[in-house]
Amino acid sequence: MNFRQHTLDRCLKLIFGSVIVGSLVGFLVPNILKLFTLDASFEFYELLLSFLIIIIILVLFVLFITNFLCRIITIRNTALLDFKFIQFRFLIIPGVLTCIFPMGGGLFGGTGNEPIGLFVLIGIGGSLFWSVPLILWLFIASLFRR
Repeated sequence: MNFRQHTLDRCLKLIFGSVIVGSLVGFLVPNILKLFTLDASFEFYELLLSFLIIIIILVLFVLFITNFLCRIITIRNTALLDFKFIQFRFLIIPGVLTCIFPMGGGLFGGTGNEPIGLFVLIGIGGSLFWSVPLILWLFIASLFRR
């Protein structure tokens, strides 16, 4: 496998992981916040608690996906999938940043009648945006390893 294909393969798999994390965040954040606003009052401790719950679910999901994909790779042991899915753990950071910046703007600045699909798209876009430094770091590290 040549250098270009190897690096592109690793970057595409991180983009795929970023899309998965972004869709999870886009689906999770509005639903968790909706649970805390059932009493029509959203206080600061509820915001902190909901943010903590979202981070815990996101970390557990990424760790589950990382371990699950690593087991599949070691069982099948194919030459096409040489990427270590342990690097998916770095996607926790873009997931948390996506909760704050694009999702917060869409949730607290919106009308409240937006469909959930819109938040999933916002989550995917935000996660891809915050994953750009990770993908660039992976690409530059691959260049220096060569």
